[in-house]
Amino acid sequence: MNLLFGLAMPVLLIIFAFLVVVLAFSRMYVRSTREVSLVKTGTGGRQVIIDGGTLVIHPSGSSP
Repeated sequence: MNLLFGLAMPVLLIIFAFLVVVLAFSRMYVRSTREVSLVKTGTGGRQVIIDGGTLVIHPSGSSP
């Protein structure tokens, strides 16, 4: 019984952490409209994101 509880607790904590991350990402997900464009800069130069999609992290307080 003690061994079962010892194995179940870490598994439940991992599942809970996974659910928290999924919930956080699902609440932040916003699909852009046709009027909104995204130009990604950095290594590799400028790229316009059209169909591939990307993860954008906004600074706090700004809106998309």
